Amino acid sequence: MTAQRYLTLREAPHYLREHGYPVSFSALRKMCLPSRGEGPPVAGRWGQRLLFAPNALLEWAERRVKAALHHPEIGGASGKSPVEQPHQRFKRPRASRLREDHRR
Repeated sequence: MTAQRYLTLREAPHYLREHGYPVSFSALRKMCLPSRGEGPPVAGRWGQRLLFAPNALLEWAERRVKAALHHPEIGGASGKSPVEQPHQRFKRPRASRLREDHRR
């Protein structure tokens, strides 16, 4: 009988980064909070440690990527890629204009 290898919350981000998913420990930890409910499926617990199945982690990460591709801010709804969308820069008023406004 071969025991399945499970990953702890500390090991999971390293495993995901090895497979091309850029996630940090703190981001994954926040997603796993019960109040957020956005984390990967928990395979079990060892004491207080959460355990994750490697295949389930990869499936979860892939679902998150596909969901983000259809997000309107990323370009899925508008049909434009993020590179094609112009960046609107906030312009600060010049100091001379600010002084004129205060004199009035």
